[in-house]
Amino acid sequence: MKNLPIKKIILASLSVIVLNYKRFLEISLIPVSVIILTILTIDMTIEEFITTIQNEGISTNITLLIWFCIYLYIAWAISVHRITILGPNSVAKFGDVLPNKRIGRYLLVIFLLLIISFVFALINGIISSFLPQTMLITGIITNLIMFYFLIKVSLKFPAIAIDNKDNIKVNLATGQISSLFLILVLFPFLFSVGLVYIIQLLGDNIFISTLSFLIQFFVSYWSIVSLSLCHQELQSQDIS
Repeated sequence: MKNLPIKKIILASLSVIVLNYKRFLEISLIPVSVIILTILTIDMTIEEFITTIQNEGISTNITLLIWFCIYLYIAWAISVHRITILGPNSVAKFGDVLPNKRIGRYLLVIFLLLIISFVFALINGIISSFLPQTMLITGIITNLIMFYFLIKVSLKFPAIAIDNKDNIKVNLATGQISSLFLILVLFPFLFSVGLVYIIQLLGDNIFISTLSFLIQFFVSYWSIVSLSLCHQELQSQDIS
């Protein structure tokens, strides 16, 4: 079982983004517009929004807006997966935003990821409460096991997007888990945090905030495209 070609996948993911930037901009038009309108509607910072929820609860209108944004994010992510794997003509001009089975299945996988995270956090908390002296090592072990399951489940996202019902049958080896962590988590995280930190040193204004948002938005693209390419590579290894 071969390790994933890290350099090849990273360069390929950047190439996909550059070559398909027009299509990616088109499918981003609706979700980005709605998110901006939502922010303008709420008219408060994230800190103020969280404080308001804690003190007053969340209104029905805001709840519906948040769920609508989640719906649009899923539709957008599915379109990105499809363009990456199947090509730029695999989705409608502004993305597949109409309700369909893919969106429902995608949401179920998101819930599954949340359940897995909650279960492992609960396990870690229970073990640490009975054996506090092992808190550090317990946290590392449980997080590593959790990451393995999260990666396995996350690989279902591209399969759902392209209507591929054949699950990846390979058991991820240690080297593959490390490669997936580097490609999907570490590199995008370091790139995003490092660049945003450097930019914010220049000041705090609307231009800097917008630039930071665009960087994080690009990293979201990068992560989804990379996940699609990792899925393709693992599928090709599974077939061979």
